[in-house]
Formats: sequence, structure tokens, C-alpha cells
Amino acid sequence: MKKVLIACAFAVLSVNAYANLLTPAIFASPEGGNRYSSAPVLVPLNANSTLPKTSPTTPVTLISAIQGTPNTQRSNSEGATDLSPLEGQLVKIRGIVVGDFQQGDADVARNLSGFYVQEESVDEDGDTRSSEGIFVYEGHTSMTDVKLGDQVEVQGTVVENYGETQLASLLSVEVLNANRLSAVTVATIDLLANNGVSRNGSEGYQADLEAYEGMLVEFANTLTISEQYQLDRFNEIQLYAGPRPRAFSQYNTPDATAVDTHLKTLAARSVVYDDGMNEQNAEIGLLDGFASYSEASAKRLGDQVERLTGVLDYKWGGNNAAVTTWRLRSVRNGDNSFTSNQANNSPNARPAFAPAVSGNLKVASFNVLNFFKTLAAAGVSTAAGHAPRGADSAAEFARQKNKLVQGLVGLNADVVGLIELENDFDQTNDNSTALELLVSELNSFLGGHTYDYVYPGTRFVGSDAIAVGFIFKPAVVSVAAGTKPALLNDTVAASLEGFSGHDFVANPVFDGVASNRVSLAVSFAHLASGQVVTIAANHFKSKGRSGLTDLHSPDYDKSDGAGFWNQRRLQAARAVAAWLDTAPTGVAGQERIILGDLNSYAMEDPIQYLLSQGYHNADPVGAYSYVFDGQVGTLDYMLVSDALSSTLEESLIWNINADEADALDYNLDFGRSPGYFNAASPLRSSDHDPVLVGFQLEPSPTATPSPMPPPVDPATPASATPTPTPEAPSTSTPVPATEAGIDSGSQSKGGGSSSPALLILLTCLLCLRKGRFFVRYCPGRFGRFWFGRRASVCPALF
Repeated sequence: MKKVLIACAFAVLSVNAYANLLTPAIFASPEGGNRYSSAPVLVPLNANSTLPKTSPTTPVTLISAIQGTPNTQRSNSEGATDLSPLEGQLVKIRGIVVGDFQQGDADVARNLSGFYVQEESVDEDGDTRSSEGIFVYEGHTSMTDVKLGDQVEVQGTVVENYGETQLASLLSVEVLNANRLSAVTVATIDLLANNGVSRNGSEGYQADLEAYEGMLVEFANTLTISEQYQLDRFNEIQLYAGPRPRAFSQYNTPDATAVDTHLKTLAARSVVYDDGMNEQNAEIGLLDGFASYSEASAKRLGDQVERLTGVLDYKWGGNNAAVTTWRLRSVRNGDNSFTSNQANNSPNARPAFAPAVSGNLKVASFNVLNFFKTLAAAGVSTAAGHAPRGADSAAEFARQKNKLVQGLVGLNADVVGLIELENDFDQTNDNSTALELLVSELNSFLGGHTYDYVYPGTRFVGSDAIAVGFIFKPAVVSVAAGTKPALLNDTVAASLEGFSGHDFVANPVFDGVASNRVSLAVSFAHLASGQVVTIAANHFKSKGRSGLTDLHSPDYDKSDGAGFWNQRRLQAARAVAAWLDTAPTGVAGQERIILGDLNSYAMEDPIQYLLSQGYHNADPVGAYSYVFDGQVGTLDYMLVSDALSSTLEESLIWNINADEADALDYNLDFGRSPGYFNAASPLRSSDHDPVLVGFQLEPSPTATPSPMPPPVDPATPASATPTPTPEAPSTSTPVPATEAGIDSGSQSKGGGSSSPALLILLTCLLCLRKGRFFVRYCPGRFGRFWFGRRASVCPALF
């Protein structure tokens, strides 16, 4: 009897040790630690394991019992509340394969080192709070090749892997039958009816979809693409049920409580759609519905999908940048189809034509996404002493330049404020700077000297790596005689009303770390009317943290929608308004425009302050120029003074960038396929959409027209120059500063023909003689019919 007792005790200890040995932990997490399990890391068992299998008579455990419900699920010290009640136990399940994502099989587009098993409909527990599916993790070596629809029996241990309940450390995988997919019930998810949220791997809000984990599901709602930021790197997009989300402070006063509710609502209606791999830089066409990816077939934000179907899992996306969250993965190619421009069924179709606004003065603001002539190579610095931020190869630079030229040609604006230029300027257009090269490329494309640039009076505009600048059409405007460009930096700001006690050392506004970029103001004389308009280009501090760690700083993010550095942007707005009141260019007129990337949504303090100072927002109601975190809003503005607002004819935001995936831009990083790029279109020339506004300026009885340069021989007519190829170097000829026809007293150094001067003067006199009707209406009625949209003469001639 004693020997029997000893043997029994030995057997109990052996079983206990065996159970401990089977407690697994799988692959590493992007968040740097297992938030959901403290189990030791073991290599999963496979077909070559020497541990004995359980008996064939081992009872089958329902998957719903493994997943549990809120009443039975466990929690841990890391805050997870949905842990399996059977975590760590060895179980046997029987069900249908609803997703074959095994490594090394024939389907190269679905490799997640395992497969998904769902309970047959007859075995469901009837509780909608418990999931009927589970992911079976095998590792890189499969025990048995399974296929979609197979009925299988699997024995393994229940584990929690960074929020996902899995079966791992497998003892056996046996295929019982094939083609049994009809034996499971596809779960239906209604995101519009969902109010539950949980926290994702980065502690942001996500829809609470725990009850569907590992199951084959179908979404009842029409889902809209709200974000594609990670498409080119991880083949994932974000989908949203309902109208496209808008940034909270675009229409609401910043408020922390209301923003929290807003973010929860957005999260409850969103899900990530992913490919079948956790790999970086895979071909985009592997994402079901995105096959044969190119600019022509590319989906835009706003495109939609009906009855999206696949398996729902909870995983990270293959890198720290791809957060651990709920992901819907297609189980068969062709299951999901999206609207698109190519299919001619997109609810958010691409602009088919270049924009056109009425008026005889057209002004644009365009953030050109770090246009640097200095390539971003290791150890290279710009002339201003900064690391380059733009293209990092000659091929990328050619692609970037091509896109920007297409965008600017399409805008066809008379004056363009450019944001995010390399901070380097000079007076002679020898193509030595980014701004000069851009003007030369435009003139090469359009012919003659269609565009000129403004030399700001100094080589560097402030101390930042990027700066603002101006280009303009010398046939329409000139830098007003007797004026000079003006810069707003901290030295100037210290002299302004309201800044006498400001500590610019401790709290820089324009000159320092994490400050606004120096503003540039230029007074332009409109040749047809003689009127002078002062335009200030601006780039306010971004909403990012930029190293700010002081929780008590007035610039720290208050979680109210305004982001970081709201106070610093407000200081810039106050300074710009006060500065323009001092007539910094030498023009005391009240006709002013504040344009640029102000990095503030419409209801935030900087914009509201400028509106309170007599400026009007020319951006169209409901328009947007930027998309962040799936939410649309305006960061780019054209703010028009009271004195000029009566001349405002028409405005628009040209949505060629924000709605397009960055997979279409100039970058070739991460092994991106060059074939996605289209050099002949302006799409994704930046991440911001340009703003275009038209004004109708009338000759004033008291206006003193700017002096006209003497007439010279007409410029050579533009030839039908084809679009430069991305690889082709610039072929434009530098324009000497002393070329005939350039006003030696002006600040413009890009070159410009003055041959239409006499015609312009005679035509303006004719307009005065014939009256307001001819000047105001004839351009819009007859101009494009006679001369085409690229005629570079005074609009009154049309």
C-alpha cells in the first residue's frame, strides 16, 4: 500500500510539472511587454515534440468556453479584463477552419503562422457576449496543412498573446472533413449600433469587438476609408461607419470632455482592414480589393466598401508604428470590393480638371511638403546648417519636382505663397536654391518667363530648416514700387503692441526651438487695376509634442482638440495682426491677406483671434485641406481683411493631396514600387491641399498704379513642352538679374517679360472707358474661349 501511495504522489507531481511546462508565450509585442500574460516564453511545440499526446477520448471544449464572457473572463494587474477563464489549460477543440493563414503553404498572401477555427453553428452557446472563434498558433512549421472550410480537431494550450486569446503549444492537428464552411454562422457586426470601446495597444480608444474575436464576420454597414497613412508600409487602412469624421475643433470650441466623447464615438465606429501578413513593405496589391495597385486604381479617402467580410483578430501590424488593435482580414481573394475612380463609382471622385475661380487676381497657398534642393544624405547639411528634410536621392527629387510643377501649373495662380521650402534664397536665378529651381521648371513647362519669385531681402528667412516664400506672374502683378519684403521675427515682434513684457528668450515666438516660422510679407501691385495688396505668408508651429515634457506649460496638450503649442500659435497670430498694422512693407493700405499653414482648426484660438481682428476666412464652408488620424479639417487658410473682402469672388480647396494615399507621392523609401507613381498628374504632390481664391480688383480713382517697366520685344511663345520625366535633369536656362525687362528697383529676380505692358495700359484705359461691366464680366465669359487658361497677359485683355 505504501508503494502505491508513493507512486500516486509521483504521478501527481509529474502531471503538475507537465502542465507548467506547457504554459507558453509567443512572439514579442511592439509595446515592449506582455500586457495580458505573465507566462514565461517557451518555444511552441510542433509535430516533432516528444511530449505524449492526450488520449483520443479527451473531451472537446467549446471555443465559447475558452473565450468566456464578461462574467467569466479574468483580469490581470496590467488592466486587461478579457482574459480567458481557461488560460494555461490544455484543451481539445473541434470546429471549422474559417481562415487559413499558415506559413509556407500555397497562399503567399496569408502568412500569420496559424489558422482560425470557429465553432459549428449547432455547437454555439447562444450567448452573444462570447466569441465562437479562436486563432491557432503554429509557428513557422505546420503540423498539418489545413484549408478553408476544413473540419478539424486541435489539441493545445490556451494562452493570451498581447490581448488575443490563442491556442498554442500544439499537441495535434487533425483534419476530419473538408468543405464544411457552410456549417458555421457568419457573425454580423453593426458598427453604427456599437457604443462600446476599449483601449488598444497604445492606450487609444478602439471599438470593443471582443465578442467576435477569431470569428468569420460581415459588417452590416457601408464602411468608408477614413485613413490610409499605413497603407504603403503595412497594407492597412482604417474604415469608418457613417459620414467621414471631422476634427472636433474644426466646428467646436476646444473642450476636453467633449473631445473625449468625440474620440470614443469615432473609435466605436472604426475598424482596421489589413492584409494577411504582419510584414512591412509588401506589395499593396496583396490587400484584398487593392490588386494591381497604381495611381489609376488607387482608392481615395471617402471610397467605400459594402458587406466587408473576413476574420476578425486582435494583433499588431508588424511594427511599433502599427498599433495592436482589431483587424479584419480577408480569407479569400475577391471577397471585398471597394469603390474607386477607376470603377467610376467613387463617392469622392478625384478632381477631373484643374481648378478655376473667377476674378482678375488669383492667390493661392500651397504647402509643398519639404521641397529641398539639398538631398537628404548622411552627413549632409543645408546652407542654413540643418539636416535636409526632402528627397534623399536624385530620383526622388525629380519625382517630387514633377509633382509640384503639375500642381502649380494646375492652380494657375497669379500669386502663390509657398510653405515648407528649403530655407535658402538669393537674388540671381541660377537654379542654386529650391525656390529658383521650381520657378525655372515652371517657366520651362509653361514657356517664357511666366513666373518670377520674390527675394526676401536675406539669404535665410529665420533660423528654421524650412521657410515660406512667394512666386508670382509678372504679367499680372509686380512687387509694388517703393516697397520691400518684410520679415516678422522675434526682434520685430518685441517692438509690437502687446509684446513689450514678453520674454522671448524663455518663450520664443519665431526664433527658437519649437517656434513658429518667420513670416514674410510682400506688397503686390495689381497691374490691371493699380491696386496694391499686402500678403503675409505664414507657417505656425505644428500640433506635435516637439520634446515638450512640462505638464504645467501653457503649451502642453490639454486634450481639448487643439494639441500642443496652441499658446505659441496664438502668440504668432497676435504678432502677425499687430505687425501688419505697422505697414512693414511700406504700404499703409488695408487690403491684406494672411495665408499659409496655420496648423490650427477653424474654431481654435489662433484662427478665432485673427477673425476678431477684422479678417474673414475665405476657405469654403465644409472644406478641408488636411487629414489627421482619419479626421478632416482645415489647417491651410486664406484670411482676407475687411477692406479686401468685398472684392472676393470665389474660393476653393483643391483636394488633390489629403485624400490620396502617400503611396502615390515621390518617396521611394521602404522599397516602394516605382510603378505607383504618375509623373503626369498633381495627385499627392504634398500632404496638404492648396487653397485658391479669386478677387476682382477694380481701378480706383485715387489709386496710383505702380510704374510699368519699358516695353521690350515679346518673349518667345511657349512651345508644347512635354512634362519632364522624373529622371530628366532640369533643362531651363538661368535668367540673369540684368536681363532687359526686369525692374531694377523691384525685389523680383526670377525674370519676367514686360512685352504686354503697353497693351495692358491701353486695355485698362479701354476698360475704364467701357465701364465696370466689361472689366468684371468679359474675362469670365470670353477669356478662356479666345486665349485658353494659360494666357499670360492681363485678364482684362480677354
